[in-house]
Amino acid sequence: MTDTRRLWFSLLAPPAAFGAEGAFGWAVGSGVCTSVSIGTARTLVAVVSLVMLAIAAAALMTGIGSYREALVTRHAAADRVEFMALGGVLVSASFVVGVIWFGLNAVFLNVCGGMR
Repeated sequence: MTDTRRLWFSLLAPPAAFGAEGAFGWAVGSGVCTSVSIGTARTLVAVVSLVMLAIAAAALMTGIGSYREALVTRHAAADRVEFMALGGVLVSASFVVGVIWFGLNAVFLNVCGGMR
């Protein structure tokens, strides 16, 4: 990926993953649970949560790499690049925690409608 695409990936992918996980959990909690067992619903939410966690973690690693590269490489837009890279690290780290917290409901909640 180019530098610009890496910067935007670390800023936009984790919120998108978090939103997709939330929407999927809401759909499971509101409709799918009536047609499948609680074990199946938990498994579906857990698998989606793990995929979204992988996306958010990849964005975090990309953001960390971009920030390290911005500290070493100096060019005309160095301030903007460093700011976006550090912002990507902050956003990615925050949403990694959010994805983990939202994924835990598949483990702890027994009532299917309470998943979201």
